[in-house]
Amino acid sequence: TFTWAEMLNAIADVVAPPGTMLTWVDESFLVERGVDGSVVPLWDGGSDQPRWAMAADPTRALTAGLRLRPLAGTIRDTLAWTATQTQPTTPGLPPERESELLAAWADSARNCARSSDPH
Repeated sequence: TFTWAEMLNAIADVVAPPGTMLTWVDESFLVERGVDGSVVPLWDGGSDQPRWAMAADPTRALTAGLRLRPLAGTIRDTLAWTATQTQPTTPGLPPERESELLAAWADSARNCARSSDPH
């Protein structure tokens, strides 16, 4: 098995441009800036509903003999399959909006660090 971060990093390793870095951002930061789950894949957009979709425990299936494929192979096969499917015209955040949010996140982290500096 693997963590959420390990899965996202493995996906980025296969599909993202070289040098891509994933940035973890607080949910409240995104919600406060009007970002919702319609533009961020696999995120519920700050919903108050329980997050059961990713909470399944695979122990029983693994004990019963389920064998996991290597994650990178699954990612490559899924990418090849999606190339055969009709894709949304604008998946995800527009690059300009993503850059704006990342800059604001970096700025908020700098401000937080400054406010907690005792000097």
